[in-house]
Amino acid sequence: MPTSPTHAAPRKRPLPNTQEWPPLPGTSAYMARQLAHDTATVRQIVTVLQNCAQQITPLVAQLYFTQGPLTVLDCAPTLRALADDIAHDDPQTLAELAAERARTG
Repeated sequence: MPTSPTHAAPRKRPLPNTQEWPPLPGTSAYMARQLAHDTATVRQIVTVLQNCAQQITPLVAQLYFTQGPLTVLDCAPTLRALADDIAHDDPQTLAELAAERARTG
């Protein structure tokens, strides 16, 4: 049965744009996103180094010959020191690099 012209179908509304577009390279939003990504990656690297040092420590403790100049004896402390240096210095350096890039374009 045909519909009467007075009862036309409701008007369709356009769907809201829910697509989130990435920021354009070179914009401050892009720099902020890249800084956050790089900082998170640095934190992951710090965690990997710390975990590695924890896993190495008991292995080194099992060694019988520890009186000689074995580099392996310094492995865990070196990894811990490296992780500490990275955690302390690199996020600030990344922020400075991002700020410099934002200024120079």
